[in-house]
Amino acid sequence: MKRNLISIIINCYNGEKYLNQCINSVIVQTWNNWEIIFWDNHSTDNSKNIILNFCDERIKYYYAPTHELLYSARNFAVQKSSGEFITFLDTDDLWEPNKLELQIKILQNLEIGIVCGNYLVINERLNTKKKQYKDIKNHYIKTDDLLKKYKVGLLTLMIRKIELNKIDFPYFNASFNIIGDFDLICKLSLITKIYYMNNILASYRLHEKNVSFTQRNKIFVEFNLWHQNNLKNNTFIHFKNYKYFYSQFKFYTILQKLINGNKRVILMNEKFVLKYSILLILILLIPKNILIFYYKKFKKIDA
Repeated sequence: MKRNLISIIINCYNGEKYLNQCINSVIVQTWNNWEIIFWDNHSTDNSKNIILNFCDERIKYYYAPTHELLYSARNFAVQKSSGEFITFLDTDDLWEPNKLELQIKILQNLEIGIVCGNYLVINERLNTKKKQYKDIKNHYIKTDDLLKKYKVGLLTLMIRKIELNKIDFPYFNASFNIIGDFDLICKLSLITKIYYMNNILASYRLHEKNVSFTQRNKIFVEFNLWHQNNLKNNTFIHFKNYKYFYSQFKFYTILQKLINGNKRVILMNEKFVLKYSILLILILLIPKNILIFYYKKFKKIDA
């Protein structure tokens, strides 16, 4: 690992539309000791030509021999990195010019292994831009905080690689295509300190081709798999907020099925229904468009 070198993992699959803006947001960083590990996940568009036109020796291009699932591709890309710190940026997202410099300063505290921050959400359909998290002060994030409300944007992460290497490879669970970063950060929270800074560090572009949108029905399948894994290895279920996490998961799973017209699902969750009977009765009476609105709010989990 090279001292103070930041490795930027960019996984690309047909990302030509926003790629120039993405890379330029790295080029203009006030901290210039970085490398881009550009993992071309078997793209068939003009992504390769765009990235190679930058002619910057800090950009290292790799073309995957076969198309990999998202987190599997990120695992391969991290293996190519040389930096002391690891960051992630998707081709449709952007960084603020001082993102890297601000985070490097925080990580001078060797007790901190991960730093993340706030970001803007650009909604292309509505032509709006707003802060993702409001009125949150700088603070340390604990495992219980992650289980109650996950507020870690992958595009704002910076991880000390020595901490990442304490987790057995593969770092990301390749079984997941949406919640892989949630799983990773929860595991890292057990071994290192996570610091949240309320600075706006990046911009997340919300559009119809986001994985969390196109594969939104998979999120509950993946959370169920995550829960089943925890029942086996007892990693997180002893935390105070794990019951809160599981109740939320169950509630929104039922909500999803109700939205899809499957009201019989209530009868198959008797114990859960007893606890949330009044709420579920209200749900049955609420117009479908309102249900969908709150359902989408829950699913604003970074992929």
